[in-house]
This record gives sequence, C-alpha cells and structure tokens, in this order.
Amino acid sequence: MKLNNISVKYGDKTVYDNFSLEIPKGITCILGASGCGKTTLLNVIARALPFSGKVDAQSVSYIFQSPTLIPSMTVEKNVEYVLKEQIKDKKKRKKIVFDILDKVGLEKEKKNFPGELSGGMAQRVALARAFCYPSDCLLMDEPFKGLDVTLKKNILSLFLSLYRQNNRDVVFVTHDIDEAILLADNIFVLTNNAVLGTFNCNIPQEERTVTSLSDIKEQIYALL
Repeated sequence: MKLNNISVKYGDKTVYDNFSLEIPKGITCILGASGCGKTTLLNVIARALPFSGKVDAQSVSYIFQSPTLIPSMTVEKNVEYVLKEQIKDKKKRKKIVFDILDKVGLEKEKKNFPGELSGGMAQRVALARAFCYPSDCLLMDEPFKGLDVTLKKNILSLFLSLYRQNNRDVVFVTHDIDEAILLADNIFVLTNNAVLGTFNCNIPQEERTVTSLSDIKEQIYALL
C-alpha cells in the first residue's frame, strides 16, 4: 500500500504535509507519541476525512478503540449489518455470520444484545464483524486498549488465528510496544510528518516473546 504526498489539516493545524509512506504486506504497526497523527493516518487510508494526495488502498474494514456495536441489534445482527450491501443473498449472509461467530466462540450468544456482553465478548464481536467484511485491508485503532492481561492475551491469540485464515493486510495503531513487537511484521515509529524509524520483526508470531525481540524494543524506546 502506498500513500503519496498526503496533506491533512485541522483548521490552522497541519498534521501531514506532502507525507509519503509505503506500507508492506502483512501486519504493520504504527507507533508514536500522542498527537503525531497515527489515527489520522488510519482515517486517511479509510478515506474517512478530507485530505490531498493519493492512497492506493482498496476496501477497508475498521476496528476502533471501543467495539462500537449497535445497542439495539443482537450480536448476529451487528455482524450481519456490514454485509448487507455486499451480499444480497440472505442465506449466504447468515452462513458467513454463523461461521465467524463460531470461530470467535460466540455462536451461543448470537441472540444477545451488546448490553448483555462482557467487554471481552464485545471486542470479539468487533473482530468477527471486521474479519467477515470482504475488505482488502483491516485497520485497527488501539483495539486491545484497556483489556486486562489475561483477556488481552486471549484476544491477541484470537486475532492471529483469524488473521491466518483471512488473506488481507493489517495496519494497526497502538501505544503498547510489547503488543507491537508480538504482533507486527513491520513497525513504523512516527513523529510529526516524518518516520523516525522502521523495524522488521522476522520471527514467526507463535515463536516470539518480548525477550526475544528486546533489542527492537530498546531501539523503539530510544525513539519515543
């Protein structure tokens, strides 16, 4: 994916000015200090805000910091909702929904409403919804923020399982360096309108530990 000569302004504030970046295939993490434009970059890729320049990304799905489920819809309907424009055949939609809910362990909760779910369950619904949408790229804006250690470990494992079953690129934003080095194939450390550093994690995710990538972690710390 290529971003060429991207410029973004919020009023008098310039976030990006002729900024270019080539994002490799696989899982890419964006790190950087608060306010440097990480979420803005995701929104540019999603074409969710005005910008000048060119982005060659195709269709995207998006997981936000909170699950952003529709309170009046059941789990099943929340997931099905994103498919209605792309898949007109109701039986085919239902099969896709039931299959993905089974993969995330929520088949029994399909008739529940968001208010009846735990935080971890709600985030699994968000993952299911994003992965079942037929996109080329998945964007994630701190989707694991606020989860306790055990729950976060389980959600990360679920994410990687879904990722391996779906052929698409992932770009995600986080402030958690450990999370970045455990998940990402490539890490970009951003500052205002520039890339401070680029790192490649060439160990398979299932073999990684924070210790095994401690050298990368220390280099990233030095930049932030």
